[in-house]
Order: sequence, then structure tokens, then C-alpha cells
Amino acid sequence: MNTTLKTILLTVLTLSVFAIALVELSGVSSHALFNKYGIGEGHSASPDEKADQAKRDEEVKKMVDIVYARTKQILSTNKDKLTTLAEKLLEKEVIFKEDLEEIFQSAEDQALLDGEFSNIHDNVDNQAQDKPGFGKVNISILPACASVYTDISSNPKVLEITFSDSSSSSGCLCSDGNYRRGKIRAEFTGAYRTQGSTLVVTLQNYFVNDIQYTGTRTITNLGNASGHFKYSYVVTGASAITSTGTITWSSQGEIDRIEGDATLNPFDDVYLITGSANGVSRRGKNFSVNITQGLKKKIGCPRIVSGKTTITNSNGNSMELDFDPIGGEPCDKIARITYKNRTRTITLR
Repeated sequence: MNTTLKTILLTVLTLSVFAIALVELSGVSSHALFNKYGIGEGHSASPDEKADQAKRDEEVKKMVDIVYARTKQILSTNKDKLTTLAEKLLEKEVIFKEDLEEIFQSAEDQALLDGEFSNIHDNVDNQAQDKPGFGKVNISILPACASVYTDISSNPKVLEITFSDSSSSSGCLCSDGNYRRGKIRAEFTGAYRTQGSTLVVTLQNYFVNDIQYTGTRTITNLGNASGHFKYSYVVTGASAITSTGTITWSSQGEIDRIEGDATLNPFDDVYLITGSANGVSRRGKNFSVNITQGLKKKIGCPRIVSGKTTITNSNGNSMELDFDPIGGEPCDKIARITYKNRTRTITLR
């Protein structure tokens, strides 16, 4: 344990024991003790009163000496217990509670933005392949309440996905259990699966449940020299407007489709995501994120199934998040965090 922190904790405990012993011995509160001896009453003292005051001062000094000796004896006798207590306080993260809460909030806000922009990419990627003039014919992953509009004669080509359900004020219920409403607009400079083509995605009055998302995602086709298509991405001006505050966010990196290129079935597509992000949490705290081990995303699962990220808060402290702590890449919400050499398994929202 950090020696300085241990010293601070023991000092606080020492003063606490000293104060308790003083009050216990005097039988009164510290305020009453001072009043009892006439300290601070603000009147001129006569010679007799001064003599009495000197006697009282001597009595108080004797009392303090006794209490000091008793406090020292208590601390000496219970030193091992006090050390254990100090270590337990640190173990339970009492000292780092505020710092830890900040980094957890940053991690949650990062996951919120990254997760939704990943879903947006999946939907546009799927529809760009499902429509002639954009890419190969595929199978739609959209719910029945989502409609798609395309214009391949314009320059750039336009694809719009609108989420709306006239029977529900909440919006369009999607396969991940969330309600969406609003529009995703995608503009293509060329066929989606052609190297060098660029796709710009914007959001128009777009909500997931009661959270509004804004931002622009630009995707560039890097080709398939490795045997499968790879794309670069840049997200700018992104935000999530929640009931507890607004999160701002930007990110950049690459997406590598490592499985599913050779089939028409979108549900066997697997992507590997690398890159970094920066943001300001809903608490107004800066944070940064680096993907240290590629994040694997399967179209059939709404969550990351493996990979690691490092999240750094405004104080420069970092936490590692491991999405596959038990191995096997299951589609679950289990993850493991490591913070200041402490490890804990958590359940993601």
C-alpha cells in the first residue's frame, strides 16, 4: 500500500481517537469544556480570577497529557488493526471513489456512442449491399417498420433509412430491443464495394429510445488486398443528448470484414475494429479511448464479443476493459475491468 496514504489514514484515526478520549475523560463536549473554564468569554479578569485561571490551565494541561498517553497506548496496542482498516479502505476504493466514478461514467458514455454508431454502420453496410447500384445483393437486417429510399441516378448516390411506426409513439422496435425513430442518410461517391469510394452518413432527428444522436461518419473503402474488404472511418461532431447530460464524441480507425465476404447471408459477417476515440462525458469530463486489441463484432450479436480497450480519464488514470474475460467469444454482457492493478468482472448494460 502507498506509504503516504497509510500515514494520512493513521493520522486521521489518531486524531479521532484523541478527540473521543478527551470528551470521554472530561464528560462534556469540547464546546462545553471551554465554556466551563471561561475561555473566550471576552471580559477583564481580576487578580483572583487570573490565579484561578492559571490553576484551571494546569488542570487542562494534565488532562491533555493523560489523554495523549491513553491515545498513544490505544494506537500502539491496536496498530495491526488500524493498518488492516487502512488497507481495507483502499481495497474498497474509498480513496479513489470519485476518480473511479468518473472513469466508469466515461466508459459508459463511450460505449453508448460507439455502440450506436456501430449499429448505424451495420444498417447502412447491409442496405448498401442489398440495393442494386450500391453493392452485391444481400438480405435485409432491418425491422419491418423501417423503410428504405434510394436514388442511384443522383451524384452522389443517396440511400436513406427511416425508422417510424405509426402504431407506436416510441418508434420502430428493432432486433436489439431498442426503439428507433428518425432518419439515417448515406451519400455514396461510387459503388460501395469499389476501392476508393467514400460514404458519408448523417443523422436527421435520430433517436434511440429517448436519446438523440447527432454526428457525421465518413467511411472510405480501402479495398480487399488482404482477401476481405477493409474500410477506414472517421466520426466527427457526434453527440448523445440524454436526460442527465450531453456527451460529445469523435473517433477514427479501421473496420476489417474478416468473415462473410463470400456469402449472401449478412448474419455470418464478422468485423474487426481498431482505432481510438475522444470525448467529453455527461459530467463534463474529458476522456480518451484506445483499442489495444481489435474489437470483434458479429452481425448476429448486438454487442462486442471480444477485444480490449483502454479508457483514460481527465486525471490521466486508465482502466482496461476486456470484452471476453472467459474466452470463447460468447454473445453476452460479461466483461472484466482492470484499474490500478485491481481486477473485477462486471455486467455491461
